[in-house]
Amino acid sequence: MAKLRTYAVLQTLASSLTQPFVSFLAAILGVFGVELGLVTTANTFFSSIVQLVLTNFRTSPRKLVLLADTAIGILWFVMVVLGLSSPIYYVITYVAIACFSGVSSFGWLIMLEKYSVGDRGRKLAEYGFYSSIGGLVATLVTGLTVQNSYSDFSPFFIASGALYLLNGALAYRWEDVTETRKSQISKPRMWKFLGITAAFNATWAFAWPLFPLAQVYVYHMDALEVALTSVLAGSSTLILQRKIGGLVDRSRKKMMFLGRLGLTTFPLAYALGNSVYDIYAAQLMSGFTNSVSSTAYYSYLFDKVEDKRRGIAMYNAFAGLGALIGGVLGGASSLFLASLGQDMSIRILLLVAAISRATASTFYLFLDDVKGPIPPPRAEMVVRHH
Repeated sequence: MAKLRTYAVLQTLASSLTQPFVSFLAAILGVFGVELGLVTTANTFFSSIVQLVLTNFRTSPRKLVLLADTAIGILWFVMVVLGLSSPIYYVITYVAIACFSGVSSFGWLIMLEKYSVGDRGRKLAEYGFYSSIGGLVATLVTGLTVQNSYSDFSPFFIASGALYLLNGALAYRWEDVTETRKSQISKPRMWKFLGITAAFNATWAFAWPLFPLAQVYVYHMDALEVALTSVLAGSSTLILQRKIGGLVDRSRKKMMFLGRLGLTTFPLAYALGNSVYDIYAAQLMSGFTNSVSSTAYYSYLFDKVEDKRRGIAMYNAFAGLGALIGGVLGGASSLFLASLGQDMSIRILLLVAAISRATASTFYLFLDDVKGPIPPPRAEMVVRHH
């Protein structure tokens, strides 16, 4: 357990040093259109597709984590050498990082199964809760150091890479867990849920490439201001996460709807706001939306599938596919409407995103309501999307 807790803390720190700034820096470097859509959806789409493939094979989780984290560490060094000097290399390198992140997360999931019952699982979840606080501090330190000097991201990319390499070395010392069979497709009663997930995620991700464009070209934010949005969102989540679970358990379908409806807050704030303080205020909604996202949808999924791991992989694949479609469309639309001026076109598209999210959130009301125990909140090791 001590080895796993150390790994979780270092993984959170490594991610928090860089992930909140990836899309913002892409826009600074001149990544636009479809390419920006790929960057903003990479962790959702490519990670989930890799995990879906891995469910078809017997796996050694220790080797998966070791190899994947080592590769991620090397790729962050490559990002410093090549990515920061070329938009296309930036996109390619980050997509590769997202793919290996999926491999690492899959191995981590299998390892946690051994410790997912009884008091040990509760303690691990609590440790992840407190390690997230350290992650927020790491994000704030990056923002405070860089601000407008974007070349200063390099030391933090290097530090993140070093932490991933260290975690790969730590994984080498784990006691391995070997699966005794391939994960088989169950016969889930969840196809409507998967379809709704894909449809909503398309509307959700439509705004993702628009947010960094708005940060750079509408609100003229620097790295510190971007860091503050992430820290406010994360702090709100830490405060509310434990309190939302009871509400989800009492009325899951209603909370699933409200959790998705709440996501309209963010594109509306960017579309209608007058200053960065309007963006800060919107982050307070993150505590609600993130807490619902980390409990309600996976809980509903668990009630609908027999093979939990395969169900998770399928859910993530549908979510990732929807996100890829939406993110690419959002990025392409920003180029299509560029003739209206960057400020106007971005605000219009963000309004479209808000209306689309509100409409798609109503789809969850057509699901049958299921009540049961909710899973513990999962520790987030990747950037949260709004």
